[in-house]
Amino acid sequence: MINLDVCGVGDQIVFGPRKNLTKGLLGDMLTASNLLQKHKARIVDYIPPGDEMSFEREGIPNISIAILPNSEIDVVIKLAEYMEKRQRPQPGEFTIMPMIMETMHNGPRDYTDIVEEGSMKKVLNFLLDAIYSYN
Repeated sequence: MINLDVCGVGDQIVFGPRKNLTKGLLGDMLTASNLLQKHKARIVDYIPPGDEMSFEREGIPNISIAILPNSEIDVVIKLAEYMEKRQRPQPGEFTIMPMIMETMHNGPRDYTDIVEEGSMKKVLNFLLDAIYSYN
């Protein structure tokens, strides 16, 4: 299952979690050829939990693809790591929540007016290249 989640705002394609790319068709397809370099995509260890979780629980291979503002990726990934490990951040570790978080799960900016056509096209082009390069 390829979960396209949080694909409307940003300039950096990320996919993960890395552990789901170690074997199988999804990992082979998404890491084929020079896709990462061509699209400047980044594999991340953790990604905020989303629709892929029900597939994960059933043992169905899955990966999430997102596009995020480059300036916010490291904070989003760190927050996702805490969620995955069910840990709490240190007091004061996060002074400002990344704006992209407001676009998730019925947040205050979770509406279609903020969707950036360029971001959606980047994700689409990446996926098309992944599919066609795998043949």
